[in-house]
Amino acid sequence: MHSVIKSTHRLIIKNKQMKTTVISELDELIYWANQMENVILANKIANIKKLLLEEWNASDMYMEEIKQALNYDAIMNDLNNL
Repeated sequence: MHSVIKSTHRLIIKNKQMKTTVISELDELIYWANQMENVILANKIANIKKLLLEEWNASDMYMEEIKQALNYDAIMNDLNNL
């Protein structure tokens, strides 16, 4: 059980890092599209970013509900104190 929870915790951290990287890359693409005055491309990329953020926020809220239902933080704390 302990290893499953630790693995899940690592995946959550990795997922947050991936999201940060993707948003950063999209921001850079938006910047360069604007520099090239390609408004259509900049708007399409901005829309993709918006849709991803909406999906990720919904998914993060769902994950938070699961964590609360499983008392995840308390279990992790207890496991770290073993």
